[in-house]
Amino acid sequence: MVFQGTASGTPTPIPTTSNATVGRRFGTVGDFAYDCTLHPGMSGVVRVR
Repeated sequence: MVFQGTASGTPTPIPTTSNATVGRRFGTVGDFAYDCTLHPGMSGVVRVR
């Protein structure tokens, strides 16, 4: 998963993993768009309040 943009608080990309849980901490409030690098067209927004 790759987060779009370079806004303050944007976490680092999540590497391709298998049988693992990966977490990310968002340092600021805001909307963070992402694209899944394994599934073309799968994208969304993480909203931090």
